[in-house]
Amino acid sequence: MRNHVRMGRLVTGGIAAILMLAVFTLPGLAAFEFASGNNVVVGKDRVIEGDLYAAGQTAVVDGTVKGDLIVGARTVVVNGRVEGSLLASGANITVNGPVAGNIRAAGQSITLNSTVGKNVTIASESALIGPSAVIGGGLIGGHTRLEALGTVNGDLLVGAKEVALGGKVGGWVKAYVEDLSILPETKIAGALTYYSPKKAEIDKSAQIKGEVRHELVRKRAEINWYRVGRIADAVWFAGIILLGVILWLLYPERIGETTTPRRETWTRGFLTGLVGLIVVPVLIVLAFMTVVGSPVALALLGVYLVAMLFTIPLAGPLAARQVLAAYFPKTRLHHVAVAALGMAGIFLLGLIPFIGPVIRLLAFILGFGLVLLTAHPAGIREE
Repeated sequence: MRNHVRMGRLVTGGIAAILMLAVFTLPGLAAFEFASGNNVVVGKDRVIEGDLYAAGQTAVVDGTVKGDLIVGARTVVVNGRVEGSLLASGANITVNGPVAGNIRAAGQSITLNSTVGKNVTIASESALIGPSAVIGGGLIGGHTRLEALGTVNGDLLVGAKEVALGGKVGGWVKAYVEDLSILPETKIAGALTYYSPKKAEIDKSAQIKGEVRHELVRKRAEINWYRVGRIADAVWFAGIILLGVILWLLYPERIGETTTPRRETWTRGFLTGLVGLIVVPVLIVLAFMTVVGSPVALALLGVYLVAMLFTIPLAGPLAARQVLAAYFPKTRLHHVAVAALGMAGIFLLGLIPFIGPVIRLLAFILGFGLVLLTAHPAGIREE
């Protein structure tokens, strides 16, 4: 599908995958240095003979790294020379020094003001390729806003909400955007293809040697997350009701005994649910840690996930039968109707602000306990 929003996400996802793979594929691991701390500083006169791995709150590299630079920090500033490639992640990343290899970076804000020998792959909320920047290869980016004012000797592929393109591009440009501006004196050696809901603003002084092609796409619609949440709740509710009815039809005696309102049922249900919600995940984690890929751990995880589905179909009917027995003792509703009424009651009470999440949590704990007790032949019976 040729959709600028989906392509933007695809570009960003691809960048993330590239960054992850790069960690395991960078060469030169035989000679490296590692620096960490709140503030990591590599002085101007410092020369790192191999690779440098740096991590901290702030990382400033003013010296020379003869290998690759792999850095992760909230603020990253590279003023020195990197003779290999740069792999960076952080909130704010600024590269002022030359990089002989590739740049792969992900952050909230990225600024590039230097020369890059090969390709640049970046993902950020905002990115600036300054007028002094010269990229020897191509540029791939996924952003909210990109301002490219420097020189890109290769091709430029970008997915963004807003793009302002200036400077020079030695190859073609392909953009998936909502707003595209081609600034004065821009030079593009190849074709310009952009996918956008509206026409780009192209300055008359811009020089585009190839074909200019505009693919009209719909503007991204704002997602109403409240509506999505309500739809998800409705689907979940319908599924739970259906599951509860099936349980009652298949195992009426067993489920009826499980949801009979008595003191032992409530007490054992809550206590068993609390213990189960703590112990079972711990057992699963321990099984995975002690035996990698253990069938036992996978089986426990499957049982745990399945058991979670049966919590409301058991807790709801128990609560409904308790209320009916206390206030409407002469009511003779069918057990399936009672089950549906109880599950609907928990669902509706769960929509109440502040109180609703607590009700759902208590119902979940009680229901999980009843599931565990039901699995035991004598677990729900009085002593």
